[in-house]
Amino acid sequence: MQGKIHPLPRKEVIQILQSNGFQQVNKIKGRHLKFRKQTDKEVLTTMISHRPKIQPTTIRFIIKQSKKQEEEFY
Repeated sequence: MQGKIHPLPRKEVIQILQSNGFQQVNKIKGRHLKFRKQTDKEVLTTMISHRPKIQPTTIRFIIKQSKKQEEEFY
């Protein structure tokens, strides 16, 4: 069962991604940052916007792209 996710500061989301093995690879056209993680089986990619707060829907999507459970992600 999913818990309630609150908006998080962009810097905190970046720190969470980096602590989960993601590295920033480049800026995407517009205002997004691209993060990538190489695993034994695949390359996982996710993006976050430059907005000061990342909304819960976006955080859930990032968790899904990272192939982790919500509890493991934080």
